[in-house]
Amino acid sequence: QAYWVDLPDFAASVDQVQIQRGVGTSVNGVSAMGASINLTTNLLEEKPSATLAWQTGSFGLQRISAGWNTGLLQDHWILEGRLSAIHSDGYVDRASADLRSFFVTAAWKNRDFKSVLNVFSGLEETYQAWAGIPKDSLQTNPTYNPYTYSDQVDHYGQTHVQWHQYWNPDNDRSLTLSFNLTSGAGYYEQLEVDQQLSDYGIMLPSVGDTILQTTDLITRKWLDNMMYGGLFKYSRNFKRSQLTAGGAVFRYDGLHFGEVIQASYLPLLDPAYRYYADSAYKTDANLYSQFLYQAGEKTHLWADIQFRTIHYAFTGLDSAGMPLPDAVTLPFVNPKAGVRWKWTENVTSYLSVAIAGREPNRDDYVAAAGQLPKPEYLYDAEGGASYRKSNLTLSANMYFMYYQDQLVLTGQLNEVGAYIRQNIPRSYRTGLELVWNTRLPAGFEWKGNLTGSINRILAYTQYLDNWDEGGQSTRNYESTTIAFSPQWIAHQSLSWSSSRSWIAGLWVSARWDSRFVSRQYLDNTEDPDASLDPYVVHDISAALTWKHKEKDQDLITLSFRVNNLLDVLYVTNGWSYRYLSAGTEQVLTGYYPQAGRHFVTGLILHI
Repeated sequence: QAYWVDLPDFAASVDQVQIQRGVGTSVNGVSAMGASINLTTNLLEEKPSATLAWQTGSFGLQRISAGWNTGLLQDHWILEGRLSAIHSDGYVDRASADLRSFFVTAAWKNRDFKSVLNVFSGLEETYQAWAGIPKDSLQTNPTYNPYTYSDQVDHYGQTHVQWHQYWNPDNDRSLTLSFNLTSGAGYYEQLEVDQQLSDYGIMLPSVGDTILQTTDLITRKWLDNMMYGGLFKYSRNFKRSQLTAGGAVFRYDGLHFGEVIQASYLPLLDPAYRYYADSAYKTDANLYSQFLYQAGEKTHLWADIQFRTIHYAFTGLDSAGMPLPDAVTLPFVNPKAGVRWKWTENVTSYLSVAIAGREPNRDDYVAAAGQLPKPEYLYDAEGGASYRKSNLTLSANMYFMYYQDQLVLTGQLNEVGAYIRQNIPRSYRTGLELVWNTRLPAGFEWKGNLTGSINRILAYTQYLDNWDEGGQSTRNYESTTIAFSPQWIAHQSLSWSSSRSWIAGLWVSARWDSRFVSRQYLDNTEDPDASLDPYVVHDISAALTWKHKEKDQDLITLSFRVNNLLDVLYVTNGWSYRYLSAGTEQVLTGYYPQAGRHFVTGLILHI
């Protein structure tokens, strides 16, 4: 799972983004399932340049970023880098963010070889706003934050070192070797009220004649982790085909521990008292092969198979003092195949099928307490067609994704009261996607997408805490909507750009974006009382760019953006908690409302 806040302003160093639904091809990564994101960062411009960017906006937003590129030095070397700093007071009360990052690249290249070293790092400290707010506060106090302790923060730093080698001796052969080291460390600090000292292994102190059983604590839960490994890919082109083979091995070492740094009525804890520590180790290895074949002028076939194994190992005790599970090894075989037809110069279509398996995550094993989860499997079938002409692109895609043993939250608790994800035997997602892009007269362009889908769990058992009798009770459901799966999503963007310079090299552009998301349920019971209302949000933006008249090079860009133009109150996430009280099922919900109308303005200087 990626937390992009750990790499602030990373998008400023990204050249291309590819998002793929369903089972991703093996070259995209070792565990692409459901969706994959491929980021490209090293296009390596050979002309020197420098940029200085500054932004300010609502909620105390301040962002400054400086980037540089030496261009090609001595016919072989390219050096480039970026520094960024971001601060925001946050929309939610006290939910401030202080973010820092850098990205540095050194590359050496000649006619058929390129070696690239990337070092990039991020440091974030954000005040916690995780609790959400009750429904009755959405209208009256949408920025409410129950946390008031001044240092209730999440603090984490992460550094990546990547070394890539690309060898292309001719148009028919290529070899890629990459090595990666990622290290990270951080904690989240919390004020925990009225805690049982025995739960933390702290000897019960006396205050006068009273033995202290509970007190307020300040804790830090730490993660100190490292991931390292490498991958390779070799491609060979033949007359009517292409063969690609590759593989990867990665190792993850994660130390999790908790500290009590302060406690009421207790002496200052220096050093901090460590009340739990556990380590998790994961080895992930795979080999794959992909074959592309041109069966005729209009038909292309492809097949892809991946062999993958993962190994988990655990040591120590979890935060509740419970032993961790034994080591787990899981093998996977992930085949994929497809066909693409080119009917005319403008019309193409495709069909594909794939199977992918995915392991449970660390938390699934740690919280399982004797009920080890099974891996998930996805069976994916897709088909679509596209039409392309000079000023118009249309595409339609249909998909059916059948899940076996999908892991979902059911409300069930383990023996220490922690929520666990459980395997559900059968579920599916199916839908139709429409995508369009058309260039209109007078510099206008209109593009968008519309997706309608059905997302169902075929049989499901919900667990509820029984406040009357203790323990948990169950409710059985059949054919319910999967949580956080809207039936409809849509986006449109209407943009305009001046077709010529207005005055003194000035170019103007403007854009209007709209997005719609239909109702989403907070759990798998399909309960309207535990759901997010549909919403439509509009944003507008404009930019003025001064260009060099002779070089067609940007000099200055001034931008302005208004988000949530109509000041809509909408919610994108939340949680639910179900229980029985006085013989009646009740539900508590928490919501995360988004900011109303707000703005961002920015200035970029190109040197």
